[in-house]
Amino acid sequence: MTNSAGSNFYVTYDLFRISDEWSDYRLTSVGDHNGTTSAFIRQCPSNTIFGPCACQGSCADPNGCIESCTVEQSCFCPSPYLLLGSDCVPQERCSCFMQEIGVISENGTYFSSDCSEHCTCEKGTLMCDRDVQCDTNAVCEKRNNVRKCYCNEGYAGDGQTCTRTAPPVLPGCYDFFTSGFPDGVYTISPTGWTGLPFEVYCNMSHGGGWTVMQRRVNRSVSFTRNWDVYKDGFGIPNHELWLGNEKLSYMTNQQTFELRIDVIKEADDAHWNMNYELFRVDNEDNNYQLELGTYFGNAGFDYMTRHRNRQFSTPDRDNDDTSYRHCAALSNSGWWFGGYCWTADLNQMVNGTSHLANIHELITYRYHPVRFTQMKIRPI
Repeated sequence: MTNSAGSNFYVTYDLFRISDEWSDYRLTSVGDHNGTTSAFIRQCPSNTIFGPCACQGSCADPNGCIESCTVEQSCFCPSPYLLLGSDCVPQERCSCFMQEIGVISENGTYFSSDCSEHCTCEKGTLMCDRDVQCDTNAVCEKRNNVRKCYCNEGYAGDGQTCTRTAPPVLPGCYDFFTSGFPDGVYTISPTGWTGLPFEVYCNMSHGGGWTVMQRRVNRSVSFTRNWDVYKDGFGIPNHELWLGNEKLSYMTNQQTFELRIDVIKEADDAHWNMNYELFRVDNEDNNYQLELGTYFGNAGFDYMTRHRNRQFSTPDRDNDDTSYRHCAALSNSGWWFGGYCWTADLNQMVNGTSHLANIHELITYRYHPVRFTQMKIRPI
């Protein structure tokens, strides 16, 4: 060799060996050297190569970067080899090696394509569970380059066990409907409402977004209550209930609401529905007076016609239109009574019978005992 000044140098080695093509002709060994300058070829440890300083992965962190060189060129462990201590070894030598993906890093995880197999690397030991099942409320998919079981929206957990998270507090059932929530009990706080948030049952049938304000199923909840109890509401949201006149008044005066009434007749199990394009309840100063819009439905008759524009009465407060009888006391319930008490008092307690209430057809004067009632409202 000749340098830029014209001086000549030489180095000789008593051994020179390279690997075969399968090993990319790596320089595996050189012997002792002598000559007129220092050695130009260094003998690197097994599987390492001499070259520019570069990042090196390790068994604990195969995608990491370990820079052990202190000069511009040195021996380093090239990919796909990894450092195991100070040794440069094939990936198969790493204790957390998997044929499918290579080496799992320390504390890393691996899921098979269907998530049925789950492996982790903990303290240099590969541990696998080959009988994994995603929760019924979870999906197996890759997110941010990590495949595993992920809980569905509205659920939390590790994907193998998912529990329903507390839903948010929204202004009303229609907001839960548009957000994709199913039927169920939710907590609402109508816009501007100054009281505490309250639970309601949201019904997502018939177009969705309905707030159930009344339901009777089996007479397990007494509807013989006083004024203050009807004002605040009572019962269980997913069973028998009265939502509460104060809540109804506030909600129906912030937005325009419609009403749907569903009843099941006791005699023939017929399902009737009565719909009203407007439902509004006035404030307490006006005794929660009822306003209803145009009727449509399959009941054949507007059974609420005698209750339109009537004030609310309870056994302890008589606001009906007759001076010679107290409809609420006679029916043991709270309702919007006119001069004729029982056209469609869905809260009445009929003594000595198994049915819940009677609705009265004014044209034929026929009574229709019913075994199920439900009233629900929705903004329009």
